[in-house]
Amino acid sequence: MRHVHEARSVKDLMADPIGRYFAGRSFLAWVQTPKRLGVTHVGPLDPADYPAISDLFGLHLSPTLTPRFDILFEVTPGVLLDRGSFHVIEQFLSAAIDSIVPRTERFAAIKPSGLAGAAFSGVFHDWLVPRFEQRARLFGDRDQALEWLEVGADSDARIELDAVIEAFTHTTPLLRRTRDVLAGDLHESLAGVAAKLGTSARTLQRQLKAQGTTFRDELTRARVRVAETLLLETDDKIEAIALELGFTSVASFTAMFRTAVGETPAAYRTHR
Repeated sequence: MRHVHEARSVKDLMADPIGRYFAGRSFLAWVQTPKRLGVTHVGPLDPADYPAISDLFGLHLSPTLTPRFDILFEVTPGVLLDRGSFHVIEQFLSAAIDSIVPRTERFAAIKPSGLAGAAFSGVFHDWLVPRFEQRARLFGDRDQALEWLEVGADSDARIELDAVIEAFTHTTPLLRRTRDVLAGDLHESLAGVAAKLGTSARTLQRQLKAQGTTFRDELTRARVRVAETLLLETDDKIEAIALELGFTSVASFTAMFRTAVGETPAAYRTHR
């Protein structure tokens, strides 16, 4: 991605949302510009995501956004939303709809197919149509929705947005769970992660390879995210951070970080 980058946490996204996204197990929240933001759901909401979703309820109130902005709410095709998912959606609308309407120019919603789509349509017409009238539309796919939002198919904004959403929607639940485990314990081994996921190390490696990644790549990714947080949110010395991340030397930590981020840990901290 050239402009939209991953936020390290929900707190990080809320503090500085423009040009950032946060990926949970079952949803992706993104803010492309001060005038465009959205959410993509890839399946029934994972209960592990509930705290993050709750913390994001106030994202539309961020002073960095420019009213009136556009919102894209997407439930990907084939998703079977369960009762818990609808409860969370209605909980959000109940808490936020009165503050969303005056700050929003257009609200485009993309429904899933089948019975889930019919139920989603009911929620849409109950909550959004009476308040937005012609400023809220329901669509069957993202192409139609973005065309209505005037995001051209060949525009840089469209290419960028499609890339970040597609990268998330094509990530398997196993990969998202692997990232969850590593985020909680950077010292976990391949065998340890596989055991926590109820599979074998060989199967996990094979499925990660099918996703275009490896366990080592995912461990590096997790280490970089934690390193970025520690560099920006603490005064810990580089040596202490390297040790916490499991490196035996500052040199090896610096080499890893520079390869992944493009600058040394010290330069990253100074520039930001």
